[in-house]
Amino acid sequence: MSPTPPPAAGTGWPSPSEGAQLTLDRGRALSALSLVLTLGVVLGALLGVLLGVVQGRQPSAAALLQLTPPSSPALTVLDGGPPPSDTATNYVAGELAYLSSSAVRQALQQRLGLDSAPGFTAAQESTSSVVRLSAEAGTEDAAVRIVQSVIDLYVQRRAAQAQQRTQAALATVDAALGPLTAEAEAVDDPAVQALVDRLQNLRLDVQLQSGRDAAVEVVQAPSADPDTGAPLWVLGAALGACCGGLLATGAFLLRRTWSPRLWDVADLAGIAGRVLLPEVRLKRGWVQRLAGTDRQLARLLLAQVLGQCPPAGRTIVVTGASGASGTEAIAALIAVGAAEHGPTLLVRVGARARPHPLAIAPVAIGRDGVDVRGTGHDRLWTVDVARNGHPVTLDGAAMTVAVGTAGAAEPCVIVDAGSVTGSPAALESLRQAGDVVLVVRLGVDARSEAAAVTAAAGGDAGRVSAVVTTTGWWSGARSRLAAPGG
Repeated sequence: MSPTPPPAAGTGWPSPSEGAQLTLDRGRALSALSLVLTLGVVLGALLGVLLGVVQGRQPSAAALLQLTPPSSPALTVLDGGPPPSDTATNYVAGELAYLSSSAVRQALQQRLGLDSAPGFTAAQESTSSVVRLSAEAGTEDAAVRIVQSVIDLYVQRRAAQAQQRTQAALATVDAALGPLTAEAEAVDDPAVQALVDRLQNLRLDVQLQSGRDAAVEVVQAPSADPDTGAPLWVLGAALGACCGGLLATGAFLLRRTWSPRLWDVADLAGIAGRVLLPEVRLKRGWVQRLAGTDRQLARLLLAQVLGQCPPAGRTIVVTGASGASGTEAIAALIAVGAAEHGPTLLVRVGARARPHPLAIAPVAIGRDGVDVRGTGHDRLWTVDVARNGHPVTLDGAAMTVAVGTAGAAEPCVIVDAGSVTGSPAALESLRQAGDVVLVVRLGVDARSEAAAVTAAAGGDAGRVSAVVTTTGWWSGARSRLAAPGG
């Protein structure tokens, strides 16, 4: 049984070249995204580390206090009953309000001689009567000193409150004890004397318990907080890496979405009928490499442009979307490949400031504005066509001079037309072309520039073959003027 043939064109299956280009597009997009993501992560992490090191961890100190309401049995008797059950809860709430008040901060500022009120906090530990006092300062000693000063202020307040309550209680006891003492001295009554003894014991209890109510129980003395958890620079690096990666990825996707540049081969749809493989990476010194591996690339490009047609007598116009496309290198590659099959003229239209890189000693100069030079390749000549410094097209007279000077019959003519935006002669050259090769540099050339080449060639994308050039992963970031050979 014979294998099932592949479906015909137009059935929805991509051709081998389209599949290869799709793979290249995906690989290029993933490589670019990976690069941008890596740069974003690295730069974000470095910025996070820098901020973490500069900011640092603020030295802090803390202490724990046990807040218990003053409970004197003697005062309870004088008040007429036991204290309510929510006394402790209300007392802790009131003391927290006092410790967090601006009055305490102002008193603390005056006590420490600071220009501004220091920062400290008072917070209840869960639902207990334990309160945590914490403060931050430039040094650990300064933080400990702030917390200790808060405790001293609170001890003073507690002592003053205890003294005030004691004096009020003693005044109450003395007010009742005075008349009873006088009555006991005047009347020998055991009941009156027992009441006097009871009041005297109550007075003694008030005096003894006043010292206990004034005391403040320090559960944990002020001390510097130990460093716990990861350093700030580690946290900054992690957060910076995440933010940097997200921002870089978002900027990359947004740029590719809204940029008018060509980023993938798929962007050439409707501009070129086909895209030649492989992509050409432009390197410095490409002229010297044409005799080596680049000669194989030249044969590949020529075979795809001509197909089954012989190169003799063909005119192939190579033009770039911009001056950074690499037209000079691609035209030279195709010309070197064509020279292996027969006489070939590599024609540059328009005045040029320097001879072609492949040219060696001139064959004829100055005849009707035509400069013909030999090259290091057999059956390949370079031809610069210009008249009085102004660009001209490939008219019959100029080509007659070029063909006659080179001694070539039925040559293959490869026209380096520069770029459609930079060479006035490119438009006329495209109208006379048998085959059009559009050179585009991804990440640099705009879609409108590439579309102008197709329009100048008659608007038929089917007769336009595109060659994609790159200079490596940095190609999209380099300036157009830095490209080799426009």
